[in-house]
Amino acid sequence: MTKISDNPDFQSLITNANSLEQIESILRVFNFGLDSNIKELREKAIGVATIADRFNDIFSEYGWIATEDMSVPLMEHAIKLFKENGLERAEKFICACFDEAYFSLHSRRMHAIWVWSEDRSRLLELAFIDHNQGRYHASVPVVLAQIDGLSFDTSKESFFDKKIPLIIKDSIAAHESGLRSLSKTASKPRAKTHSIMLSFPYRHGILHGRELAYDNKLVSTKCFFILFAMRPWALKCQQVEFNRQTGKENEQIVGFKAGDLLAEKIKEILEG
Repeated sequence: MTKISDNPDFQSLITNANSLEQIESILRVFNFGLDSNIKELREKAIGVATIADRFNDIFSEYGWIATEDMSVPLMEHAIKLFKENGLERAEKFICACFDEAYFSLHSRRMHAIWVWSEDRSRLLELAFIDHNQGRYHASVPVVLAQIDGLSFDTSKESFFDKKIPLIIKDSIAAHESGLRSLSKTASKPRAKTHSIMLSFPYRHGILHGRELAYDNKLVSTKCFFILFAMRPWALKCQQVEFNRQTGKENEQIVGFKAGDLLAEKIKEILEG
């Protein structure tokens, strides 16, 4: 599997950071006293370039992935907490970051997606109210439904179907360790009825009544994070489809077919 840091932009950052090593050695010879500053700058640059891979290596199996929209400090602190205090402490921190300000920012950003509608926003806002007031039994299925709705409107496939094209070259969220990993885990069959508290939003088990203890803050927060993580993927899909229809570029997403609503929105733009 390729790394997210193999993205040309990140590779350029790593190359530039490594070139600082030569400057550092020169400064050390002339004793300018700046070599430690250069070393720190180099380490920070490489850290930024590799943070998404390091975050996914730890957290993707638990329902969190790096995205173009996720802040570097959040990922850095979550990794630090995981290494020092374990998974539970790290997940509590991520959940604590999901407050009203976080929701407001990321829910507004969803409007850049052409198939995102005011009706979907209304349901998402109601789900967040339920989440904030501890009614996780209500927030979880509503957000899971919006995940499915957004994926169908964008690509004609369910987010929880293995056929959906969730891997896009040079993407962070749509890297193989990102949305594809979440989709694969969330769509696992749940053949038996369970009453043990869940820590991952298994879509089929929850919506088919097999998971009877899904209603907790951790699962609800992960549902919102998965939905918001779909934004970069949906934006890339609409860009590729628009370019295809206008003949501007020949970039393709393997297996992608535009959903009916996306095709309709692009038609409106071209005719308007």
